[in-house]
Amino acid sequence: MNFKRGLYVDEAKYLLRSIEVIEGLYEHLLRFPSNDETRFFTLSDHENAVKSGDAEQAAFHLFFDAYNWLKFFWYTNLYKGTKICEGLIDAYNNQNYLVWIILTRSLVEYSAVFYYYHNKVKQLQLDGPHFKGSQLETFENLMLQYARGTRFNWDELLRGDMDSLAKTFDSVIDAPNAVNVLTAIKHLAKKDTRFRQMEVAYAMLSDFAHPNMASHSAVIGMPETPTHMHRSRLSRDPDSARGEFLLAATLPSAELALANILEVLIDASHLLGTWLALFDNNASVSIDLTA
Repeated sequence: MNFKRGLYVDEAKYLLRSIEVIEGLYEHLLRFPSNDETRFFTLSDHENAVKSGDAEQAAFHLFFDAYNWLKFFWYTNLYKGTKICEGLIDAYNNQNYLVWIILTRSLVEYSAVFYYYHNKVKQLQLDGPHFKGSQLETFENLMLQYARGTRFNWDELLRGDMDSLAKTFDSVIDAPNAVNVLTAIKHLAKKDTRFRQMEVAYAMLSDFAHPNMASHSAVIGMPETPTHMHRSRLSRDPDSARGEFLLAATLPSAELALANILEVLIDASHLLGTWLALFDNNASVSIDLTA
C-alpha cells in the first residue's frame, strides 16, 4: 500500500517527507513473518515436571513458556501496528480525516504501551541461560498484564449475565488492570529528544478524536475570507485545504509512533533470537528458584 500523491496543493512542503518515511517503515514491517504460533505447557505439565524431580526438565518447561510469552508480545505488536498503518494509508487516500485522526491517536497509544512493556522487560536482563526465579516471575507477570490487562468485566459478559454486567461492567476481579495509557506516554516521552513533545501531541490528538472542539474541524471546510457574515461550510467531505491542515498537524505523530514500534520490534528481536539460540544449541537452562 502507498499514499496517493497529488491530493494537496502544498503536499511537497508539508506532507511528502512524512508520508515517504511512513511508507518506508510500513515496508519494513511487511518484511517480518506474516504469521506464527505460540504454545504453552498446561499447568499439569508443569506439576508433573516438578514431581519428576528432574530440575532441568522443570526449568525447560518454565523457560519454554517464557519464550512463547515473548513471541506473543512481539508478534501481536507487529501485526496491530501493521494493520493500523494500513488503515491510516486508506484513510489518507480516501481523505477520511476523522478516521485518520482517530487511528493516529490509536497508533500513539499502541506505540507507547509497546515501549513501556519492552522497557520493563529489558530491565530484567534475561539473556540467560541461567535465570533467577524472581526474574522469570516478574517477566511472566508483565506478560500477563500485557495479555490480559483490561478495564472491562469480560467474565460476566462471557457468562451471559447481562444484569450483573450492567452493575459491574467496570469491575475487574480476576484479571490485571491494563496499564494506563498516559503513564505509557510519559515513559515514551523520555525515550529520547524526538519524543519529548509526545504528551502534547497526544493531548491534541485526543481533542481531535473525542467529540470536542477540534473534532468538528474534520467535517468543516477551512474558513473563508471574512465578510459581513461568518460562514462555515459543513461537509461530509471537507475541502482539501482542511485536510492538508489536519494532516500537517498530525502526520509527525503518526510517523514517530510507527518509527518507535519498528525500533522496539528490532530491539526486542535480539532477546527472541538469544532465547531461540538456547533452544537450537540445546543449552542447559537453569532457574534458581531461591533467588
